[in-house]
This record gives sequence, C-alpha cells and structure tokens, in this order.
Amino acid sequence: MFSELIWVGYQLQEEEERQQRQFLKFTSWSGFCAFVPCYTMQVAVGFCSLSGTMRERERERERETLGLRKARGCGGGGGDLAGASVGVNYGTLGDNLPTPTQAVELLKEQGITQVRIFDTNPAVLQAFQGSNIQLIVGVLNSELITIAQSNDTATTWVKEKVLPFAATCNITCIAVGNEVLTTTTTTTTTAAAMMGDGDPATNLSATDLSLALLPAITFIQAALVFFNLENAIKVSTPFSTDLLTSTFPPSTGEFNSSFSTTIVEPLLNFLSETSSFLMLNVYPYKAYEQNPQTITLDLALFLPNPGVLDSGNGFLYSNAFDALLDAAYIAMAALNHTDLVIVVSETGWPSLGDPNQLGLSSSNAQTYNSNVLKHVLNKTGTPVRPGVEIVTYLYELFNEDKELGALSARNFGLFHADMSPVYPIDLSGASETALSPPLNPALMNHSWCIAKQVRTKTKPESFSKIQRV
Repeated sequence: MFSELIWVGYQLQEEEERQQRQFLKFTSWSGFCAFVPCYTMQVAVGFCSLSGTMRERERERERETLGLRKARGCGGGGGDLAGASVGVNYGTLGDNLPTPTQAVELLKEQGITQVRIFDTNPAVLQAFQGSNIQLIVGVLNSELITIAQSNDTATTWVKEKVLPFAATCNITCIAVGNEVLTTTTTTTTTAAAMMGDGDPATNLSATDLSLALLPAITFIQAALVFFNLENAIKVSTPFSTDLLTSTFPPSTGEFNSSFSTTIVEPLLNFLSETSSFLMLNVYPYKAYEQNPQTITLDLALFLPNPGVLDSGNGFLYSNAFDALLDAAYIAMAALNHTDLVIVVSETGWPSLGDPNQLGLSSSNAQTYNSNVLKHVLNKTGTPVRPGVEIVTYLYELFNEDKELGALSARNFGLFHADMSPVYPIDLSGASETALSPPLNPALMNHSWCIAKQVRTKTKPESFSKIQRV
C-alpha cells in the first residue's frame, strides 16, 4: 500500500511538472498577461492544479483509447491546409431545413470535401461520422467567457464537445468565436450575439468577448495537447475585414489600433507558434455597398475591368477579393508576421436583399460565387502572395429563415430549404468560364492613390519568397 502511494505521488508530481511546462509554453507570447490581467491568476491556477488521481487516470485512459483509434486509421486530417480548395459553411438557423443527414448527403453529391459548422451540435456531428469530410467546428461567442476562465473549463469543453467525435469525424480545426473583435459594445441579442449561427450571447459586451478571446484560444490549444490532438486539429479565430481600419488601397492595410498590439499581435504570435493560420471573413459585396465609387460592381464580381493600380505597392488589382486579402497580409506584415497564411472562412453574395442594398440579386450571387470559386482553383494567389494557394469557404449551404438582420442575411444560400439550387453553380469549378486575366497597367483607367503622410509598409517584394506553412 505504501509503495502504491509513493508511485501515485511520483505520477502526480510528473504530471504537474508537465502541466507547468505547457503553461509556460502557451503563455509565452508577448503581451498575453499585459492585456488580460483579470485572467492571469485563473490561467496559472488552471494549469498548475490537479483535481485528483481518479480524474488523471480517467483522462489517461481517454488519451490511450483515442490514440488506439487514431492508430487504426479513424478520422484525423492532420490539421493541414488542403491547398487551393473551396468548402462550404453549413448553418442551421432555420425551422424548415433538411436534416443533418440529408445535408451531408447533399454535400457528398456536390463533391464538397470541406465544411465549416458554427458550433458542435452533436446531431450534426453524428451525421458527418464516417464521411471523411474535413470539418471546422466552432466555439460559440457565448461560450468564450466560460472557456477563458481556466484550463479545466476548456478541457471539459474539448472532452464533451470534440473528443466523442475525434475518431469518427475528420475535425481539422476549431474556430474559437466568430468576428469577436468587431462586435459592438451595445450588443445583446443582435449583431455579435448572433455571430456563431444563433449564438445567444446575451449581455456580453465587446470588451468581455475581446478579453476572453486569447485566453480561450490558449486553453483550447492546451486541452488539445492534453488529449494528443494538437497535430490533428488546429485552433484559430475568424476575423472580419472590418477589423482593418484601411483596406483600399491594400498597401495601406492596418488593424484597428485598439486591438493591434494588445490582442491581434499576441494572437498572430500564437498562430505562428502553433503552425496555424489566420481565418478571415471576406465580403466584397459589402465593400461595394459601402463605397461604390472606389469598389465598382465589376471589381467586386470578378468581371472584366481595367483594374486599379495601387500606387503604394505598384500592384494592379482586378478584383476586390484579392485586394481585401492583401490588405490583411500587409497589416500582418506591419506586426512582423509574413509567415502566416489566410484561410477565407466566409465569402459569399446574397441572392436577395432589401431595396436599399446595392447589387444584391440571384444573377450577381451566381456570378460572384462562380468566379471566386474559379479564381481560387486557378491557384494564382494574390498580387502580394502570388502562387500561394487559397482555402475558401462559401457562405453558405442553405438559405436560413431564422437569421436575424437584413433580408440579405437570410439569402446567402446556395440551396433552398428543399435542397433545390437557388441558381445553377458547379461547385467543382470545372464548367465555369475562365476569368479574364488582369490587364496591363498601361491600359488602366484609374488608381488608388496614397497620400504622402501614410506610413510606409513592408515592401511587396518581401512577400515573393514566402513559403506556405
């Protein structure tokens, strides 16, 4: 009996030292404790405390069981990017939608191999079991505060939400929150509260969510490490391009100064340390709607146009999609990150909108989604990142009649609720007309000019040698 107690004590000490090492690793990014003082004590306590021998033995058995399952070839996509590819966002905010099983069958019929869902609904995950479709699952905005409290809460979330499906579903990424840093301070049940597909994030201010974001991400990563899933599943968070205070011309791209050094830079450090990627929601129709003089409809839809010269970097842009991506790449470079790639976690075009919304029609939605699909699969990259293949998720699979907000929010779907197409589109991209190449700068009609007082950005040439991670 005494010898068993000594053995248990040794095991606990060894486990505590391992947890402490993980704590030091995942809190080493600059600025972490500087901007989340309210979480610092909980972080330390969460990582350095143990709850008893029985819990540790139970978790050890879970890790061993999961390891055996993965060794037998079940699930697992390695967390790697799939190269130039187009997936689909699948939401469930509707009272007339197909069952998850029917939705998965539709995805298979359409040849879709990558899907993002906004939560960890077990009924949805059960439908994906055995399909081998690569899945991004989501942490709801309303879950961030709880997960950010301690390592235990994050471990419990992973154990209950992800672990039961890790061996049978091809989960490759956890998206922690959605557009967290661009919510409004007056949000209750609208706007950011609905980010995350019906997320009831009531009474959560933008400050609450933004302060919880990095601790939640860090704890989720630590939980994946604990369950030996860190190589199979990456962790990131989707940003909105609204987080960029300047996007046109792209060479002026920069993050909102309220977040750039306190949250964005430490987050980019985390993504780099864990070989992950930045997720970005990109909507050219919004850029056109907000500033049609600068972003023309042809530029937003990938239609033939003279192109616009960015006088700051000398690149010619023939579409707004590339311009928005490059603005984000340049903003990241200003924070010393040219090592990360962007996954476009959402892009799309509504087929119907309110009368005051410009350019929203079934024809334009078909044109945009067909052309962005073709553009991505052409593997051309962007002017700042030429040849870097883009992973893109179209928003979204179905029109969802319970989405809040403008009429357009309920009309992003590629399919109606009865699974009939909203408009014809070949999701393989094989039958679409090739896009027109950018024209020679000498033929262009106008340019984005930069005032002399704008700060100097990293030279575009520095991007040309970057390799994908």
